[in-house]
Amino acid sequence: QFRDWRPEPLQVLLSLDTKSVDASLGANEDGFYPLAWVRPWGRGRVFYTALGHVEEAWDDERFMQHLLLGTQAVIAKDADYSQAPPESTPLWWTAPEIPSLSENGWRHRDGGEFAWNKVGEAMEVNAGKGDLVSIETFQDAVLHLEFRIPKIADGLTGQARGNSGVYIHGRYEIQILDSYGIESGEGDCGGIYAAAAPMTNVCSPPEVWQSYDIDFKAPRFDEGGNKVANARVSVWQNGILIHEDQEVSGPTPGGLGSDELSRGPLMLQDHGDAVRFRNIWIR
Repeated sequence: QFRDWRPEPLQVLLSLDTKSVDASLGANEDGFYPLAWVRPWGRGRVFYTALGHVEEAWDDERFMQHLLLGTQAVIAKDADYSQAPPESTPLWWTAPEIPSLSENGWRHRDGGEFAWNKVGEAMEVNAGKGDLVSIETFQDAVLHLEFRIPKIADGLTGQARGNSGVYIHGRYEIQILDSYGIESGEGDCGGIYAAAAPMTNVCSPPEVWQSYDIDFKAPRFDEGGNKVANARVSVWQNGILIHEDQEVSGPTPGGLGSDELSRGPLMLQDHGDAVRFRNIWIR
């Protein structure tokens, strides 16, 4: 049983059939016990398996096949391991077996219907059409999304380099920007804008798909509507933790308002650059 187990950001390949053991000895609240998985790690991937402790396993053809397929999975070109959990709501998804709200799940900030560009499996900012706001709202949530920053013309610096953002509750921005290879601050990619810099810069270059996994705890209010606890957020970028239970004292600039609510939508920013998004789900 793995300490600090959490299902994101990874794709489980094998799990324990709890009918085969005394499940009363289990410590996981969800009753789920993973044995093997694939996960992103920066610009690479990891294949982990808990099997293989006994010597006889290495002579077992099934175990050899398991190792072979796991190794192939992590070296596959353009592989996608952003598995949407069964209990999640896909807001933008392309797999035919997973029903997705797609453009029907979004409205623009002014209430208009979806008007960004659809490029293959992704949606792309259509400059000037405005921010996109999910119809789905949430309180506490785990969010997953992937983004791709376009190649930026030489000479552009700072906030002009592929700018967009992910607004949790429409009010707390996780910045999107080309920040590859720099020392990151609050306004760079992975930063909680104007509030907290990422613990480390794990950005990929432009034109490479990247991911955010966000674990969000909404602010709390008493019966009189007074805030008694600030919002808190943990963020994994490309599978690596960049914010751990970070307190956010209030809305960041550019959001839907300066008020804080117990529920809110997801907002994707139109900052004029052709940033793409795909594989968005919320749990």
